[in-house]
Amino acid sequence: MATITLRGQEYQTSGDLPGVGAAAPGFRLVNAELRDMTLRDFAGRRKVLNIFPSIDTDTCAMSVRAFNVHAKQHPDDVMLMVSADLPFAMKRFCGNEGLDNVITLSMMRGRNFSKDYGVLIENGPLAGLAARACLVIDRDNKIQNLFIHQDLPNGAATTYSSREAEIATRKGEPVLIMRHGSNQQFSREGVLQYTSFDEYTFDLSSLFNSDELLHYKIADRYPHELFFPDLTQEWEQRNKDKLLAEGHSRFAGPLYNIALMSMALAAVLGGSFSRMGYGKRIAAVGAAAAIVRIVGFGVQAACEDDPWLNVLQYLVPMAAVWWSMSQIFRQKISSRSKATPSKAIPALTGAA
Repeated sequence: MATITLRGQEYQTSGDLPGVGAAAPGFRLVNAELRDMTLRDFAGRRKVLNIFPSIDTDTCAMSVRAFNVHAKQHPDDVMLMVSADLPFAMKRFCGNEGLDNVITLSMMRGRNFSKDYGVLIENGPLAGLAARACLVIDRDNKIQNLFIHQDLPNGAATTYSSREAEIATRKGEPVLIMRHGSNQQFSREGVLQYTSFDEYTFDLSSLFNSDELLHYKIADRYPHELFFPDLTQEWEQRNKDKLLAEGHSRFAGPLYNIALMSMALAAVLGGSFSRMGYGKRIAAVGAAAAIVRIVGFGVQAACEDDPWLNVLQYLVPMAAVWWSMSQIFRQKISSRSKATPSKAIPALTGAA
């Protein structure tokens, strides 16, 4: 059992973090696409687990931003953001922030994760959630020491290694609190200085000095931002097809309103009169309208991969309008039987 501190108060967790060199416990967590992910899915890669209570806290959100920058600088490593948040909340946060270098994993179907990794908070206001922790798992799924190498401005270099670490804030700035570790520093003259520590606070604010801009999620953008993205930014280049698909979807949206309205009119006016009512015809056209809209969503998704398909976003509702108008204004030909002229019956006149 370990002790953590929250706003000056001490609370306990269910156990201790896995020891250095021990095999990492297996897990089953849920990614942003609601797919189960296990430790085997990341086999052969070094994994950094950033475990935290909730993405909706400032410190936890700050840690995800920091690891997103680190993931871009180290593409061979995989950054796993683990919390008890629902996958929808984590996906929404990363979408709003433009964070696409990290992998979010939810404990939605893996509640044993906190106990297996010894981070389950057992008392206090956050009881039931996971305590903040950072673990490094090597390619053989063994727990490693946390290792940081830093080049100093004066030409020296320093390294930090620790058994445990957690991300927190100090005076509003993100820091990494390392425990049970050591620091080795080479001076410019090549002299090694070695110190050990029970706890050391490493400043993470430098990781936020990034040239990347804040990205609004695609649904929140203005039309000119969708059709004319800033291609000098890497994120805009990667997502230009998605932006274009969203732009055409907005312009095609009113056509679907016209299509559904015309289909509703066709359900009532497009057929022959029936004394039994129009229930079946209305139900059939309603089902057809639902299919048209579902096809429209499918076409929009396909356009995110192939921009040449965007023309279909307009053709689908226009085809529905054409069919509806053809039902409403079709000319019904009725055969009339020609009446045979009747012979005049002579009037009978009697003798007076």
